[in-house]
Order: sequence, then C-alpha cells, then structure tokens
Amino acid sequence: MLPALFFLARVPMKIAIGTALLIITINSSFGFLNSFDSVRIDWALLIKFSSGAVIGILIGAKISEKISGNYLKKIFGCFLMLLSFFILYKQLI
Repeated sequence: MLPALFFLARVPMKIAIGTALLIITINSSFGFLNSFDSVRIDWALLIKFSSGAVIGILIGAKISEKISGNYLKKIFGCFLMLLSFFILYKQLI
C-alpha cells in the first residue's frame, strides 16, 4: 500500500505513511468489531499492545518532525530489507 501511494499516487512519504497507517487502523478496527462477540479476548494483552502502539505513535510523531522525507525513505527501505531477510531466514530454518 505504501509504495502504491508513494510511487503511483505521488503522495509525499510522510503523508503516505500516515495514510497507510490510518487505513490499517480502520481495517483492524473493523476486524476487531466483527469478531468481538465470537472470540475470547485477552484484555491485558490488548491493553499492553495498544498502550505500546500509542506511545510509539507519539514518539514517532515527534521524531518525524526532525527527519526529512528523503532520509525517512532510506530508513524505511533498510527496515524492509532487514525484515525480508529475517523472514527468509526464519523460513529456511
């Protein structure tokens, strides 16, 4: 989704990241609400995970004010490469 927003729609990187995260949040919320009554929810884990996400969002918002879009692209590319190598490594083991 992020590459499509950035390359095809020519959306600036910071806005593309925010838009992608908003879409993921909406999609996840609908999934949660859809399965809310049919699945046992570990509320303690959900609260811990959600708290960590909110803290990460706040920290990320502050950091993003100080990072240029070009540098952010490089960081994101490196992160994707590391993540893909990690997934490949886990599949080969």
